[in-house]
Amino acid sequence: MYDEQSRWSKLRVLDGGFGTELENSGFSLKANLQFFTVFQFRMILYGVQGQSLMILTWWSTFTKGMIRFILAGARVILTNSYHANIRRMMENLQISKNDATRILAKSVELAIKAVNESGTSEVEVIGSVGPYATTLSDCSEYNGHYVDEVSETVLVDHYIEQTAPLLQAGLKMFAFETIPAVVEVKAVLVALDKLNADMKCWISLACQDGENTTHNDSFKSAANIALAHPKVVGIGINCTHPSYVVDLLKSIDGCLNGKIAVVYPNSGSWNSTASSAVTKETVREWKNLGVRLIGGCCGVTPEMIGILAEYVHQLETGV
Repeated sequence: MYDEQSRWSKLRVLDGGFGTELENSGFSLKANLQFFTVFQFRMILYGVQGQSLMILTWWSTFTKGMIRFILAGARVILTNSYHANIRRMMENLQISKNDATRILAKSVELAIKAVNESGTSEVEVIGSVGPYATTLSDCSEYNGHYVDEVSETVLVDHYIEQTAPLLQAGLKMFAFETIPAVVEVKAVLVALDKLNADMKCWISLACQDGENTTHNDSFKSAANIALAHPKVVGIGINCTHPSYVVDLLKSIDGCLNGKIAVVYPNSGSWNSTASSAVTKETVREWKNLGVRLIGGCCGVTPEMIGILAEYVHQLETGV
């Protein structure tokens, strides 16, 4: 039996909300989830015609944001590719598919650059692939309405198109994130088969409570379907309030069978006395329920990741 927990024998720390970190650095993210104005975004990642000071400055901002998470204690970072949707970029930036693909692949280069410049060893880069909702750019990962309106083929093609450039850039581990529905989980699995590549992944679901995804599907059912695939090494929970995590994990108790759980919720409350706070005891309970990778999603800053990293250090060393 494949035992991913032997690889993740210790709890590791994932990064946090990169969009939040960019905003905190003075950048305004557009309401439609395209990171910047057309001109700015094009200059940041598509600046292949010359290394101007402006281009280098924007690239540096991306890298520095990742470095802050690494220095805070993250030992796994995701490529900044969740919203780098090829179809959306072709439409919004008026560029070719080839050029959009190059932009997507650039996210791998920037993540590796951040690791190298951080001076921190043993940091793993994992490819982030957003749901079909990123094609629509309407926040529909938070209700999943589109799975009732598009075919499985459309969903599968999305995942192949978004994953292939990251594979070609050298990545072998992926996170399929913020998935709202069982139908879309199944589409990811079909895409994995069609890609026929040497790769592993986790599939992460967005949940509206302690039992259901944001499309009102059973989290347990979705998790069991995902975990049955040989290329899926774990099930994730992201873009979910931390107060729901324990119930979600308990619902799949006994289902992991050597695979792992990955938890990176929204900010909620951190290091406080609030009932929803993420404390060291919260992290201990998550670990006992099979979590081997823990980080943050929307609103989670490097400072919050630093708190998590300290909790993890204390739990792993017995301090």
